[in-house]
Amino acid sequence: MEMNDIINRIEYLLKEKHLSMGSLMDNAEISTTVYQWKKNRNRDATRMPSLKSIIKICNFLNISLSTFFSFDKTEELSVKQREIANKLLNLSDDELVAVDGVIDVFIRNHTKE
Repeated sequence: MEMNDIINRIEYLLKEKHLSMGSLMDNAEISTTVYQWKKNRNRDATRMPSLKSIIKICNFLNISLSTFFSFDKTEELSVKQREIANKLLNLSDDELVAVDGVIDVFIRNHTKE
C-alpha cells in the first residue's frame, strides 16, 4: 500500500459520506496532516500516515479500521456484514426482535422501488 492509496481511500470515503476534506481536517484533530500528505505524495510516496492519524480519520467518519482498509466494494460489504453480525450478538431477545422488524421494513420499502 502506498501513500496514494491512503489518500484516494480518504477522498473516496469523504465523497461517499458527502463530507469535505476541510471538514475532516477541522474535526478529526489532524489539522493539516492530510493536506501535507496530498502535497508531498509524489515526492514522498513511501512515507505512510501514522496509524494514530488513520484512527482519527476513522473515528470522524464513524467507520472501523477494517472498513477503511477494505479497498473494494465486495470486501467492504463483507467487513460491514461481520461488524453488524458481531453487534447483533450482544443484543437481548427483545432488541433482536426490534432489529428484525426494522430490517423487514427496509426490505418491504426496497422491493416497492
